[in-house]
Amino acid sequence: MNTRPIITLMTDFGNTDGFVGVMKGVIVRLAPAARLIDISHELQPFAIASAAFLNEWSFRYFPEGTVHLCVVDPGVGTKRRPLVAAMDGHYFVAPDNGLLIPALDQAKSARVFAATRKQYWLETVSNTFHGRDIFSPLAAHLANGVAIEELGEEIHDPVRLPLKPLAVTYDRIECHICHIDRFGNLVTDLDQPTFEAWASRNGVRAEEVLIRFQRHTIRGISQAYGEKKRGEFLAVFDGYGRLEIAATGGHAASITGLGITDTIQVLAGGID
Repeated sequence: MNTRPIITLMTDFGNTDGFVGVMKGVIVRLAPAARLIDISHELQPFAIASAAFLNEWSFRYFPEGTVHLCVVDPGVGTKRRPLVAAMDGHYFVAPDNGLLIPALDQAKSARVFAATRKQYWLETVSNTFHGRDIFSPLAAHLANGVAIEELGEEIHDPVRLPLKPLAVTYDRIECHICHIDRFGNLVTDLDQPTFEAWASRNGVRAEEVLIRFQRHTIRGISQAYGEKKRGEFLAVFDGYGRLEIAATGGHAASITGLGITDTIQVLAGGID
């Protein structure tokens, strides 16, 4: 049985400036047996909410014991804490800016630590590149089997994201955009099981509901992107398992100007 530790990486650094490569160099120097798997390095800069969403969605596809390193860190160099967390058999390394909150809120068991013990950082720490100097070493030490308790003190007050909650009432759902993918599709926080339970209570089918945003109304949820004509909006449950607004052959985010936290309404058919 292969026991090589796995470390996933997610950042908003892109692949132009060498930052991701250097982070990997730090990791493999400290944990040479680790397998490194990229989730994404093309997140919209500073998009903590998108990173939080992708982190909560992606980690479940990896085996227990995986270390998930996620650095979207507009507060780098300030007093914000570096965090390590153990959740449902997985380990996480991230800044204390709300990035871990969706995963923490869904976890069956979780412990969070402020990883302030500098012996587990690089000896020299830049004020602008904690991904290299703090977070990558922490991920490597966890992969090497260092107990999470050794990295710092347990905390109970991680910073929370100021996200609007999903609102489900008898005749409507108010969901919110939580991620915009590279195609410009607007991914919401409405998951398919929640929608199906609501639709069943209302006695409506997916093809009968109304989806409203701005001055637009979409009738029915499609099964595939190709069901509508080029340029038309459609709603579909996507690979994330979330309701998504797309523009066939187009970029829905650019066309609408909608962004993270903006509201999408789902209504039982016939409701104004």
